[in-house]
Formats: sequence, C-alpha cells, structure tokens
Amino acid sequence: MTNEKNNVYYVSIKNGFVESFTIDSEIASKFDGDTKEYPIKTFQAFVGVDINYIHEDGSLLSLKELIEKGYVILKENEIYDEEKNEVREKTEIEKFRENPTDEKIIETDEQGNEYIREKTILEKYNDELVTKDEYNKYQTEQRANKYQNTTDPMYQTLSVRKLRGDISNDDYVLETEKIEAMILEVKEEFPYVE
Repeated sequence: MTNEKNNVYYVSIKNGFVESFTIDSEIASKFDGDTKEYPIKTFQAFVGVDINYIHEDGSLLSLKELIEKGYVILKENEIYDEEKNEVREKTEIEKFRENPTDEKIIETDEQGNEYIREKTILEKYNDELVTKDEYNKYQTEQRANKYQNTTDPMYQTLSVRKLRGDISNDDYVLETEKIEAMILEVKEEFPYVE
C-alpha cells in the first residue's frame, strides 16, 4: 500500500483544513488548492483537521499545545490536567486557591486529602475578621447552649430533689460543686478575650 518511491503524504488543503491526502504524487498533482507534504512515519492528521493543528513533521499538536496556542479555549471553570492530559472542571480547592476568602482555610486530613473549612471564631478574631465584642458574644452564645444542654437540667433536677427532701444537705453541696466545676470547664472551653 505504501509507495516505495515516496516517503511522504501529499495533503490537499482547502480553506485551512485537510481535504484529502495520498501517497501517490500523480493523484496529488490533481489536487485542487494548496498541497503540503508530510513524512509518512510521523503523519497523524485526518480529513477535516485544521492545518494549524499539524506540526511540520505531520504529527498533531498535543492538547497542551492546542491550549497554549489558543486553538482550544478553556472555560472559566476548566483546567488542563497535565497528568491525565485532559481538560476537566476545576475542583473546589482549585477554585478556592484562585479566589480565596478570609473566612475559610484549606486544611489536609490524615489521609492527605485537602478540604476547605470555615475558620474558627478564634482564628477570625486573631485575623481581625471579628471584633472583640463579636468574639465574646459568640462565646456567650456557645456557653449558653452548653449550659442549656448540660448544667441547667442538672440544677433543675437537683433543686427538685432538694425540695422533695430526696437528698441530704451534704449530698446537695457535693452535687452543686460538681455542677459548678462543669460550669468552669465550659468557661474554659469558650473563653472570653479581655
């Protein structure tokens, strides 16, 4: 099938696109329009391909080259992945790196996977994203929620037991001290800034 006399493909080009190709110089002489020669060993083009997508040796431009030369335009949410040699949608991490916000941060979990998380109230305070008053108000709300779910019900139960006479004064004092110790733990967990 290969013409031993010729080691080239003759490519007919019409309006900037490959119209046809052959290894036969006689057939090529009858091509209408421009003709270009490419080595058979490296020729990869096909009918309909833009002539700009072909290297001088006849091989096709890589996807990366097509992007670099502006023949392939990436959408705003797309990226060229060299490792996979493909165009893909950007991950949330990649989007965040391009447009970071002060309120969030990228972290890495134990398996090495990156994720985006909201900064803690302390991180926001340290970065001057919230005021001292806003920080302390948040801590007050956190304390109140914790009290409501832990110490408040304990105080209520203890008070009812005391009124009924189900608990001695010494036991009441011991239980009260335990609850007050828990309150101190909550205050340490959600400290104020001075």
